[in-house]
Amino acid sequence: MVETTHRGWNSRGYLPHFDAAGVYQAITYRLADSLPQEALERIEREIDSLPPDERTSERRRRCDAWLDRGVGACHLRDERIASIVRDGWQHFDQERYQLCEWVIMPNHVHVLIRERPGFPLAQVVDSWKSWTGRKANQALGRSGAFWQADYWDRFIRDERHYCDTVAYIHDNPVKAGLARSPNDWPWSSAAPRAAQRAALPGGTPCDDLPDAAPRAAQRAALPGKTPCDAGCEPGSAALRAALSSSWPAGLEPLGGSLADAFGADAAGDLLAALARPRRPAFRANLLRATAAEVQAACAAAGIRCDPLPLAPWAFATDAAGEAALKRSPLMAEGRIYLQSPTSQLAALLADPRPGLPWLDACAAPGGKTGVLAMLAGAATPGLALERARVRYELLRHNLARQGCAQVGARCCDARHPDPALRRRRFARILVDAPCAGSGTIDPGEARTFAHLAGRYDGYIAIKAEQQYGIVLAAADLLAGDGVLTYCTCSLDPAENEALVAAVLAARPELACTPFPALPPLPTPRRAAALRWCGHDLPPEVAHALRLDPGPGGEGFFVARLARRG
Repeated sequence: MVETTHRGWNSRGYLPHFDAAGVYQAITYRLADSLPQEALERIEREIDSLPPDERTSERRRRCDAWLDRGVGACHLRDERIASIVRDGWQHFDQERYQLCEWVIMPNHVHVLIRERPGFPLAQVVDSWKSWTGRKANQALGRSGAFWQADYWDRFIRDERHYCDTVAYIHDNPVKAGLARSPNDWPWSSAAPRAAQRAALPGGTPCDDLPDAAPRAAQRAALPGKTPCDAGCEPGSAALRAALSSSWPAGLEPLGGSLADAFGADAAGDLLAALARPRRPAFRANLLRATAAEVQAACAAAGIRCDPLPLAPWAFATDAAGEAALKRSPLMAEGRIYLQSPTSQLAALLADPRPGLPWLDACAAPGGKTGVLAMLAGAATPGLALERARVRYELLRHNLARQGCAQVGARCCDARHPDPALRRRRFARILVDAPCAGSGTIDPGEARTFAHLAGRYDGYIAIKAEQQYGIVLAAADLLAGDGVLTYCTCSLDPAENEALVAAVLAARPELACTPFPALPPLPTPRRAAALRWCGHDLPPEVAHALRLDPGPGGEGFFVARLARRG
């Protein structure tokens, strides 16, 4: 009987796996003779002294390096065999799965797909290996195992992970010394996919297409320039040129946008701030333990635990402490949650209170949701929404671990609530919007901004459309005297002040209001931008909180919206 049920979270004895319809999966499998048993045993001996949480990634890295040496018969060098493998993937494309990216190496393959309902991952991979193995053996006049029995898979968490995975797949022939560029390797999706991306700049299969209505409303709010048109007036082109020598390649549009809003010197200061190491932080989860109990447990385990002035439940540690916390019972039992101070602050400023129903409109992975639940109390119901299925399952996992039994979770796009949800009203709404994450990047680590480099303007356009739609839909769910808190971990005014200005223009009944009180801030505050891309923004946008990145946390933006009067 053919298995048609997706397995959800599961394990094949090592890494946890996630199998569900709609999930993007990166898969690797190899020829039977490509990694000798003695090589595997040597790798295991070499990584045995590493901490358990580092062994999996190091094992993977070393196995990949061994495969790239081209060990074994390397049957996939034969064009006949490579064609069989490629045709096997393409045969059921769009029927059993969506074939996204792929590469065929001499002794192994990498393929990225999106799962479809009714076709579990194990069934898909087994069908590939069975059919291609049989056809390859016939073509080669051989018998016996063609593929190694197991395979490696990893579900794609988000857009950044997707972009990193695509780059890894396409760069594999270059890294192995088989080609000068990804497009030069004939057995790869790099060339055709590059052409498709050129036709649709800024898009990936993880992104939604922009809606026309929000774009029109934004243009009305800011004539001639919208938050989606991330960039500066023509006269500021010189600013971008001046920044090009200091900002990493591909991030010049961000530098130009910041220079336009705050001046070239400030843009340089922000670049320097992004490069400063950020100290690991965590919080006590008051639904599971008191702050004093967490401190005592850390002291007993020899884990550094320094109280932060942000809140009684906020703490900082060091790199060794962070690694120890990840492996500790404190983490496993949900008594603590690793979370930056600026992220904790954003949820704190949403002002959750006992007795006031609340909504987290973009909730995964669940850190801010946990703060809302913790401060509103176990007796106050909350609702957490998440659009992406994988992130929704991660949200549910984290809420259960934190003991947030009072929180309902839905896999739902906040821009399109169902009729039952549209009838509900919430006193507190948090929109921690999906964003470019420019407040979290490290200019010295290209992987932290690989999702932005070379496609920044298009990426910002898509995110601003999403943000705008989410905030407008969430505002419809706001109780009469309720408060909507909008936040991003982005530095760009396109996703922050200009986005708020566009919302205020579309919903004149809303105001950007001061925060009643601010706790000690973890990073320096910068005045909000009131002029950007040649347009003056509403003076009330000055009430928003803009935090620079620094050792105390990422760059963050938080605005408080409420009805006027």
